[in-house]
Amino acid sequence: YGRTSTGGGIIRRRTSSNYREGPPVDVVTSKASDKFAIRCAEREVLLSPDSSGRLVFDICSVFTVLYDSTVQPFLLAWDIGGDGVTYLMSVLSLVFWSVDMIMNFITGYHTYDGELEMRYGPVARNYLKGWLLIDITLNSLDWVGMAIGDEASDSVSNPQAQTRALSKAGRIVRIARIFRVFRIFARLQKIMGGIVSHRYTALTQVAQILIIVVWINHLVGCLWMGVARIGADWFDQTWLDRYDGGPSQLTYGEASVVYQYSTAVHWSMSQMTPGSMEVFPANALERLLNIICLIFGLMFGTSLISQLSAMMVQINMSRREELSRMRDLRRYLSENSVNATLARLISRQIQIRLSMETPLIEKNVKALQLLSGTLLLQLQEDVYTDLLKRHVLFNLWTDLEAHTIKDLCRLQVVERMIVNSGDELFSAGQTARHMFLLLQGKMTYHIENFQGYQNFSSKIETGSWICEGALWLDWRHIGTMVSEATSCLLQVNVDKMIEFITKTLGGQIANVEAWAQAYLSVVATDTASLHRIDTGIDHGSVVMAMSPEVRETVGEIMSAQVAEEISTSFMTKAKGQQELSEEVKAGKCVLIREGTGIIVRTVYVVAVRITRPSDQRILIQIAKRDANNQWVASVNYPGTKMKPNDVPKEVASKLIKKELRALAPAISLGGAERK
Repeated sequence: YGRTSTGGGIIRRRTSSNYREGPPVDVVTSKASDKFAIRCAEREVLLSPDSSGRLVFDICSVFTVLYDSTVQPFLLAWDIGGDGVTYLMSVLSLVFWSVDMIMNFITGYHTYDGELEMRYGPVARNYLKGWLLIDITLNSLDWVGMAIGDEASDSVSNPQAQTRALSKAGRIVRIARIFRVFRIFARLQKIMGGIVSHRYTALTQVAQILIIVVWINHLVGCLWMGVARIGADWFDQTWLDRYDGGPSQLTYGEASVVYQYSTAVHWSMSQMTPGSMEVFPANALERLLNIICLIFGLMFGTSLISQLSAMMVQINMSRREELSRMRDLRRYLSENSVNATLARLISRQIQIRLSMETPLIEKNVKALQLLSGTLLLQLQEDVYTDLLKRHVLFNLWTDLEAHTIKDLCRLQVVERMIVNSGDELFSAGQTARHMFLLLQGKMTYHIENFQGYQNFSSKIETGSWICEGALWLDWRHIGTMVSEATSCLLQVNVDKMIEFITKTLGGQIANVEAWAQAYLSVVATDTASLHRIDTGIDHGSVVMAMSPEVRETVGEIMSAQVAEEISTSFMTKAKGQQELSEEVKAGKCVLIREGTGIIVRTVYVVAVRITRPSDQRILIQIAKRDANNQWVASVNYPGTKMKPNDVPKEVASKLIKKELRALAPAISLGGAERK
């Protein structure tokens, strides 16, 4: 069957063999169509701040600002000309930051409430109130500095001194670009937060502090060198005029650039730490800088030591609990004389699981125990509403009775759970007391020689509702579900759910019965595949088996939710909500929300595979004529859409008689296969 899904703001038509962008679907009212078209046009251009393209640009900005803030001070301090590679990099940097201004105008942002703002007006105002003025100033200084430097290098009429003065002035102006490093901190935190595990956050912070220390000492070292060069014109002596004390008897000014740079950085670090240094000020300007650095080092060094100490203690505390557990485990294994091979396997698995980072669930967040009952209930309602709406029946409940999710949370019907890699969720023969939604991870289901059932194995995809039959049947699992990776699931307690339905959901009993009957009718159509009760049954099939009244109610609710979601998506062309609603009412399609949260338009079809017994060749349509009577490729089985309550064999028989009249007498219907 083919599906059209509206996930992530992009319509895609799914087939069994490929993915391609299909026609977008507009589901807004006629009064709002103009505003909707404007919003969609904006969203087609604006870039999400969480998109992969924006992430790549942010990473490039980090490297660019690192280059600007390290190379430019060095070139200025040692009065090195910006020719060749350095000139090319300067031009590329200028172009990049100019493009960055444009990118900020077309990149959305998250409001204080966590909402994604993707409209031109608010995006522009947000940038205007933020970094726009600073960016204009820095970019203007950048371009002015580059122009001054170019004028100095191109001028042949100016004396050498004037040329060098212009070139130096240009580089001094361009040094303002290092102030962008303060802006880049937020981008760097966002990038690191997305790629660094929480387990290594403390180590990452230590590394960041050390990098900042090295960078600051680099800047101060360059400043120390620059002050010496400036002081040469004002004072009789600078630190560069002193001898380095080596056997060559050279002054620091006569030494190589590498030696001068390492000496300057060494002096800078000695101002921050108690270390000693043979270089000392030789004039008033250098003495003033020395005093400022000592004051700064006193404050910064103390703060740095305290932060590093706190982080190292945090790292040691996190390791102490793991070491304590492993020590107790080894003691237990030793006292009980466990087989050495088995003991190694146990220790290895425990070590792996201790080192793994699992998703946080409510019972593992100790701070939540301090919340009042009312506020905790609101939190649970907010967390579970989106997850429970991924089931058609629960979505129907919440739309008709707004308090449904809150009641489910109050009765503790639902909770999240973690299943470690290699653990069983359930095994064959166990009574089913829970249904599950796989939120994250990988699971495998298999039947092996259990009470005459045919052996079977299947991978369970994220978003699958597992063992829903426990709600409607006295069911025992016929297979075993094993987690292949650390998995997070939403667990629904069947006993508490039945209590909730009977005592709280009085007005919804008819809908519950209709869903249960439709679910059981779908199960009964293919009793050879009872494993679907464990692995999950397609909700679209269940909706198609329901009465027209209930199906129309489900369709109206889903149409309204599609309208709400598409109004925040990237589409500009439309079919119209009315047309989509008519399709649902006529039974031509079904709208459901999958376990992944994506709303799906599902159409069920019957396709006939006609095989010639003599050579096993299959009848396939390979082309058809278009509106201009031209042949176009179209490779398909003969097929047609199914309507609600249609029987596949009857539909196939009618299709053959209507579309393949010449071959109909020679065709006999064989078996059926469901996909």
